[in-house]
Amino acid sequence: MLTARYSTRAYLRHLDTIQFKTEIRAAAPRSKYPNFGVQTIAVPWAGKHSRFTLMYEAVAIKVLQAATNVKRAAELLGLS
Repeated sequence: MLTARYSTRAYLRHLDTIQFKTEIRAAAPRSKYPNFGVQTIAVPWAGKHSRFTLMYEAVAIKVLQAATNVKRAAELLGLS
């Protein structure tokens, strides 16, 4: 049983568009189960408990592999 009052806001970092930082803001639906209580429904664009989209994570891994160090990779990805 899905109910709107159990929706939560999700803020996920996505791949940047040109020079603009891109975030996905969505209400992730939650469902109340008699045996398990309220649980968030998985969204197809992000991993469980992730703050990044799957596509962003894939690019971040490639950047980390190619960068000389983690600090430089963070700069290229626009992370602090």
